[in-house]
Amino acid sequence: MKLGLFFTRSASLSEWVQAGLFDREKLIYERHLLDNTLTSVVWFTYGKNDYHIAEDLIKMGRLDARIIVKEYPRWFPHGRIGCFVYSFLLPLFQFRMLRKLDLLKTNQLDGAWAAVFARFLYGKPLLLRCGYVQSALECHLNRLPLWRTRLMHLTENFLYKFSDIAIFSSNHDAEYVATNFKVSSAKIYILPNYVDECLFSPKINTKNLDKVDRILFIGRLSSEKNLLNLVKAVTLLKIPLDLFGSGPLKEELEKYIVELGSDIRLMGTVSNNKLPAIINRYQYFALTSFREGMPKSLLEAMSCGLTCIGTDVIGINELIQDGVNGFLAKKTDAESISRAIERAQAANHVRISEAARKLILNKFTISVVAKKEKALFLTLMNS
Repeated sequence: MKLGLFFTRSASLSEWVQAGLFDREKLIYERHLLDNTLTSVVWFTYGKNDYHIAEDLIKMGRLDARIIVKEYPRWFPHGRIGCFVYSFLLPLFQFRMLRKLDLLKTNQLDGAWAAVFARFLYGKPLLLRCGYVQSALECHLNRLPLWRTRLMHLTENFLYKFSDIAIFSSNHDAEYVATNFKVSSAKIYILPNYVDECLFSPKINTKNLDKVDRILFIGRLSSEKNLLNLVKAVTLLKIPLDLFGSGPLKEELEKYIVELGSDIRLMGTVSNNKLPAIINRYQYFALTSFREGMPKSLLEAMSCGLTCIGTDVIGINELIQDGVNGFLAKKTDAESISRAIERAQAANHVRISEAARKLILNKFTISVVAKKEKALFLTLMNS
């Protein structure tokens, strides 16, 4: 089988590499190639130099040569408007390659209309991947004008209606779509995010170094992550915190940290394959968002056996069972988070660590997820 993957609108291979996401995102496709589930994979991206970046990655042994990159046309105007227009024209520009494919898949919902149009033009079955339901997140956060949220809802309804299969990383997103978009249950499948359990395992590559006495956060520095309350919580407890990642909240965080006089470090982004050694230097991991889909950073921290602290919200409470494999703050305010951290500090870390690792090995390994996705591929091909 030959699979075509449509990148999220405006996303590029270059951005994957720079943001440290490349090693994680490529993993499922290389596993399918290794298992002979797929014979080749084509990535349709929005980067003008992605083809040469892919060539360099292949030469370095970091990318399977059977993954082909079809980049954004160099002569086509770029920028926000250019990418939006190209997302509609992509099925026409890339017709030679699209006709050769057996299956189509999207990476996220934004820009997935390109795959829907390709499905109509070339008669290829489409697997619509939804890492998270954007309209549900925005309705929850209430940070966008009403017209934008409604337009987002209409767009998502169109995508669900004209895809063959819709896959979700979490039960709550699948239930939300089934209820609010009237999507048939026969069309909905749960395919969770995955972890390379061999790479993300306790104490790997740490050379038995002592754990640092700091709390760890890894993720996007953005408002939905509730980082200002996390910063306030650790400041109240006088506990140091390291934040790995980048995003629009960076400057506000820097000012707030200075204002509070907190021992908090902004560590920037690192490649995903370097994270296991970093994660294993810590005892505690915190993800105190207002809402999540199926957070990969939390899966990786649990796989490494860290004591994880989260908020009792959608997406996090699907992974953390309070007091069993981690700890949940009852609310998202700083005081509730600080109480959850104190409970984590007093816990039996061995018991919590073992329970967290067991959850990952049972449900979220790359081999388990790849096997489930293979079954979906065969279902599409035989329908």
